[in-house]
Amino acid sequence: MNHVDQAEMVALTNEAKNLSEAEKTMYGISYGEAFDRDMTTVEVAAEVRKTLRGLSKSRHSLLSGSKISVRSRSFAGGTAIDVEVGLPFDTTPEEGAIGRNGFPSVFNDQALAARAAAQQTLDAYNYDGSDIQTDYFNVNFYGHANIYELEGSNA
Repeated sequence: MNHVDQAEMVALTNEAKNLSEAEKTMYGISYGEAFDRDMTTVEVAAEVRKTLRGLSKSRHSLLSGSKISVRSRSFAGGTAIDVEVGLPFDTTPEEGAIGRNGFPSVFNDQALAARAAAQQTLDAYNYDGSDIQTDYFNVNFYGHANIYELEGSNA
């Protein structure tokens, strides 16, 4: 096992912070546009919460009027950020609507677009260097955006 001293580790960390655009996509690692290696998962969750709540207050956003919940958690395998978005409109799909996987759709297009906007905000702070072929996971944090219809939404 290689021994890396403190000075080498600091140098490697500082070098990794200053990646060029070409290096950011090297080896299949993708970095979100807001990724910051120095931010903890708790700090990232706070930024995601702030961004999503700002979108929920905007009248011209897919998330306008939504209830936002962003929570971070730690566990033996890493950290995660859980985003829940309560939508203030009817999320029921048209009768007979089929989702992209061939099964009946659970949400309408507007609800799916709102979920995608929340997921995109979360992904902006993450990086992913995972390799599905070798079952290797390398992410800043695990995270998913979930949506639900708020009680009393116009149905």
